Amino acid sequence: MITDISKLKKIDDILNSEGSILGLYKKNNQLFLASYLTDKTGMVYYSTSKEALNQYLNNKITLGQVYLKSEDFIVSRNFRSDTVTYLKQDLSDKIQCGDKYYNELSDGLKNLNIQDQINSN
Repeated sequence: MITDISKLKKIDDILNSEGSILGLYKKNNQLFLASYLTDKTGMVYYSTSKEALNQYLNNKITLGQVYLKSEDFIVSRNFRSDTVTYLKQDLSDKIQCGDKYYNELSDGLKNLNIQDQINSN
């Protein structure tokens, strides 16, 4: 669980449409994702692994499954300047594009160089 999202270093967006839908972050050697929430209440931040990201990018699992694979029991939601913690399960159905496989998304949303960035971190 990340408690201070200001300590995260942004690597890049994985999905973007006039703003981040899915951002990739790093702190020390740990990778984190920030997913936009469908109810427009900000971004949820959670830990992830290269394995889960590569499974997502290779259409083996959905983004929602990446979220559920996170080792975090508690996640942080950031909206404007407020950060609030939630049980991971409480936000699982609010992940933007959470029910989609990567190949089901428009190429216009995708960062086509992200897999190289993931594997180099």
